[in-house]
Amino acid sequence: MGTRGGRALCLSWCLCAILAPPRAGALTVEDTEVELDFFQESFPSEKMSGEFLQDFDEEELLHVDWAQKQNVWRLPDYASRVSFDVQGALANMVVMKRNMEILIQRSNRTRAQNEHFLFQSKGECHYSASANGTQQRIRYLNRYFWDRQEQLYFDSDRGRVVAVAELSEPEFEAWNKDKDVLRNAMANVEVFCRHNYGVYAPLAHARRVQPKVVITPTEYDSVSHNALLICTVAAFYPAKIEIKWFRNGEEETGVWTTDVTRNGDWTFQIEVMLETQPKRGDVYACQVEHASFAGPVTVQWEAQSDSAKSKMWTGIVGLVLGLVFVAPGLFLCVRNKKGLAVPQSPGLMR
Repeated sequence: MGTRGGRALCLSWCLCAILAPPRAGALTVEDTEVELDFFQESFPSEKMSGEFLQDFDEEELLHVDWAQKQNVWRLPDYASRVSFDVQGALANMVVMKRNMEILIQRSNRTRAQNEHFLFQSKGECHYSASANGTQQRIRYLNRYFWDRQEQLYFDSDRGRVVAVAELSEPEFEAWNKDKDVLRNAMANVEVFCRHNYGVYAPLAHARRVQPKVVITPTEYDSVSHNALLICTVAAFYPAKIEIKWFRNGEEETGVWTTDVTRNGDWTFQIEVMLETQPKRGDVYACQVEHASFAGPVTVQWEAQSDSAKSKMWTGIVGLVLGLVFVAPGLFLCVRNKKGLAVPQSPGLMR
C-alpha cells in the first residue's frame, strides 16, 4: 500500500499539514504523524539543500534528500511493505524553493554577503481515540515557517487559515475567501491523515523489540554503607514498560527512575535505581514486563560479603602475577626448542 504526502494546495505557497494538540475532553492523543519539508540557500556560495521527512510517533519513517533524489527508509523492512512516491516529495521541495524566493522579494532582503534563507512547511496529523476505542478523531493543521518564524497555518478544527505574521497577510486573506482552497485543505483530513494512518499505524503497533536488561552495582558508601544498584533496560520497543526491584522475593518501593529516552532508531532505554544496604546472601532482582515478552523477565544480582570480595580480588591479583612470572620462562623454553637440531636415524645417507 502506498502512502501520501505533499498535501497539494498551492497559491503562491503550497499548503502542508500540521497538527496541534486535541481539545480537552474524553478523547486522548494516541498517535501523531508529521511531514516536514524545507528548502534553504546560502549566499554568496549559492549552496542549496532541501529535505522531505515523514515520522510516526516521533520516530523517523523515511526521508528524501534534494541532492540524492531518493528515499531512505529508517527501518529497511518497511521498504518491502510500503511504496512511496519520491517524485512527489521532490515536487514539494521545488514548491518550497519557489515560496522562499517569493518571500525573499517580499521581505526586501537581498542575496547579500553571508545571507541565509530558509523556508519550511510542517504537517501533522494527531489521532485521538475515546477510552473504549469506539471513536477516532483527527485534527490537522498546516504551518509555514520563514527563517524559523511561523507565518500562518490552517486549522481543520476552525476550518480556516490563521495569520501569525504580517508577511503572510496576502495569502491569509485570499485563502479564507476561496472556498475551494478551504475545501481542499479540509479534505486532507481523509486523503492524507486517515489514509496514511491505515498504512503506518498497523506496522508501528505490531513492532516488537525485546529489551536488554543489565544490573550494575556501584561501590559502597563508606559512611552509610549503602550501595546503588542500577537496572539498565535498553533497546526496546514499544515504549510502554514496567520495571520493579525485588530483594529476596519482596518488592522494593524506594526506587528512582529516569525518563524513557528515545535512541533515534525506533528503540527506547530507561534506568531504574535502587539504593540499599546489601548483606551477604541477599538476592536482588530487576523484573521487566514488556509487550515483547510472553511474561515477566528477571535478572538477578547477589550480594557478597567484604571478605568474599577481598578473596576474589586476591585470587585475581594472584592469577595476574602468576602469568607475569610464568610467561617469560615459557617464552624462553619455546625459543630454545626452536634452536635444537633434529637428530637423524642411523644408516641414512646424505
